[in-house]
Amino acid sequence: MSSNNRVTLLFAGDFCSRPSATNIKADTELKSIIADSDLAVVNFETPLLPTGTAPIDRKFFQHHDSVGFLKGLGFSLFNICNNHILDYGSRGVIETINQLGKNVVMGISAEKVVPYYKIINGVKIAFLPLCYDSYATDFRNEYCVNSISSSSIQDVIAEAKQNSDYVIVMPHDGVEYIKIPTPHIRRLYKQFVDWGASAVVATHPHCIQGMERYKNAPIIYSTGNLFFNSKNTLDFVSDLPGWYNGMMIKLSFGNDGIEPEWIFTKNIRNRELVVDHSDDRAEYFYGLCDILSDDKKYEDVLNEVMERLLYNKYLPAINCLYRIQLRSKRGWIFLL
Repeated sequence: MSSNNRVTLLFAGDFCSRPSATNIKADTELKSIIADSDLAVVNFETPLLPTGTAPIDRKFFQHHDSVGFLKGLGFSLFNICNNHILDYGSRGVIETINQLGKNVVMGISAEKVVPYYKIINGVKIAFLPLCYDSYATDFRNEYCVNSISSSSIQDVIAEAKQNSDYVIVMPHDGVEYIKIPTPHIRRLYKQFVDWGASAVVATHPHCIQGMERYKNAPIIYSTGNLFFNSKNTLDFVSDLPGWYNGMMIKLSFGNDGIEPEWIFTKNIRNRELVVDHSDDRAEYFYGLCDILSDDKKYEDVLNEVMERLLYNKYLPAINCLYRIQLRSKRGWIFLL
């Protein structure tokens, strides 16, 4: 890389708008921040509904004009390596790629894990989107996304490092709706750095999860939602923590290393997307980073989070499955 070459990349979180995106008003500051980067990347979380296809219950899609909205904001690279992109099968993938443009879409493969290369200001960047194992990673599909469990990941990262100046690994993984990453996720993302990643920028949990450096590489565990409304109404209100509070990450690459900058965003009533300058947002994020830097704090918060998750999510689900099983086998219901 030339000593005079600097590159600024901006990464935004999950985007989905089932209602028309023309209802969303983005503030001028947000547009200016996106335009100020050399390349802006967003996670296009759900497919476009194929022409002539009726919506399917529990399958996600977004409005066709989401494409124009995001490109109008300044996004020019779209990550579709996520667990929902195959909700409408290969037809949904094809429709999405055709509308976005095949040269600005990354994360889709056919069995083989494939990086996406881009030369910016003379600097070659390798992007490697990965997704946790789901229907979308099943290579028996006509299309599948890069699997985070592929045995080739180490070799792919090593090869990408040889063929580029920087390697950005972009996992779509982690436990949803909790404020810190699990120990497994922390080990895995650090392993990516050991294998040659310059930075790790993750999505999927739908809330911010903090950042830490490992071997001088920034690891952003979750950027949260940029904007996510998968319901057929603007008036849907989610009670999930952090659902409407996202974060964009700006990474500046130069001879002095990689410098991250965070920009907090807010979705207001599914109608406005703005930059959030409130002090409590910054303090909350710094608090998460502090937790990740202190093993004792991390263990305490992890125990608290896992206990809440167990009682609020997993035990009710187990109970429900157990009741269904007993109802089908014995004709009566057992209450846990």
